[in-house]
Amino acid sequence: ALGAAAASDGGILTVPENGFTSVNLALTPGRGGACSTRSTHPATFRQVNGVLSAAKIPVRVVNPHADETKGQMVRKAAKAPGFQSIAAETISCSKLDGRTYLHGNPNAHCGLCVACIVRRAAFVAAGIQDETDYLVDLLPADSRALLVKRRRSDIDAVVKATTVIPSIAQIDSRLVAAAMWADETERRAAARVYRRGLQEIAHVQLP
Repeated sequence: ALGAAAASDGGILTVPENGFTSVNLALTPGRGGACSTRSTHPATFRQVNGVLSAAKIPVRVVNPHADETKGQMVRKAAKAPGFQSIAAETISCSKLDGRTYLHGNPNAHCGLCVACIVRRAAFVAAGIQDETDYLVDLLPADSRALLVKRRRSDIDAVVKATTVIPSIAQIDSRLVAAAMWADETERRAAARVYRRGLQEIAHVQLP
């Protein structure tokens, strides 16, 4: 809404999110709701654009990276000078509870929530060294053990979702159940990017 207001004189409002996170299928049957939001889902964009059109606001919201994984986005962005050091300063962690651990850092990524795992996977997929500080690598043994315990549901969900990567047809059937789609072409594209995203996060080493 704020972005549309800023661009209300007409134009395109770009929301740059990777397709895997945008589709955001529940990694396990028990991870619906807050664990699998649809804030940048193609259907959400379609609904928002419908509201803007009905309100006669000449703005269109788009995601130019809907068909890309985070790894693909990082590979493109890495061509920019100083990318690695700049990327290390960005925030992806969905928890940021580092202050609750002995010798923790409130500004450091945990490294084990789903958002952090997707981030770490992106660097691996892009073949780029990840200079991000992760609590899982920095905490002393006792604090690290507590962090791993608190993130166990996220870790187990990623492991379960990637042990056997589902086929496009299997993902497609889950997409049908998860949201409304404009057409089969859009849904199939989403299935392909989601599968590539699963393949990326499968390469992250987890405790």
